[in-house]
Amino acid sequence: MLLVYVDESYRRHHEYWLAALAVEDLKVPGLCDSIRATSASIPRAFGIPRDVELHGQHLFHGDHAFSPMKRAPRARVELYRRGIEATMAANPALFFIGIDWSETPQNHSDLRTIRLTAFRHMLREVDSFSLLAGTRCLLIVDEEKTTTERVVRTVRCHQRRCDFDGQASRILDTPLFTRSHHSSGVQACDLVLFLKSRRRFSSDVQDERVSRVLEEWWRAVEPTVQVDRTFGLADLD
Repeated sequence: MLLVYVDESYRRHHEYWLAALAVEDLKVPGLCDSIRATSASIPRAFGIPRDVELHGQHLFHGDHAFSPMKRAPRARVELYRRGIEATMAANPALFFIGIDWSETPQNHSDLRTIRLTAFRHMLREVDSFSLLAGTRCLLIVDEEKTTTERVVRTVRCHQRRCDFDGQASRILDTPLFTRSHHSSGVQACDLVLFLKSRRRFSSDVQDERVSRVLEEWWRAVEPTVQVDRTFGLADLD
């Protein structure tokens, strides 16, 4: 069975991304241990809790929980690298679904509509992958309270549609929602999604060293990407 961890990233009225990181159940304990060990590897001198959440944006920029590391970019780079390596060691399958938010009409421009549209596309891709792999999957989604009920309805609608088409969905039950702080798998998904977002959103990056680091990490991630698609206006339901 696959555990599929789901997270999102976006810039309002520019671009929205939903990511899913699918990991075989037998490899989940190793992934969780490695992500937790990455957090615990932060030198005690920084005064950061050993169970700190590996939040990609905060770690990369050295803010919020990682503000004590603001002036230690090499330490942050090394920590992020360890997080990526821990994630790739689990041999995940990655799915990226994007929505071109810049072209959406006014009646489709709110975040909830964009999110649910991306979920519909994601469900099809994850279901197809699970079918080809001969397995089933369970979705574990970063908690987002404003659309929880609608996401559940979207998943159930997808499952009913699969039944109607004569091919039972490989997605089990309904999504399990969790705080990212409580899920190493969601944190791993966040790390790779921020990496993708940073490469796309930050055309203004001038520091060649930063660019080299981002490309190095992406080369490690890219072979695990199963789907990387962006949808536009005609694809909004």
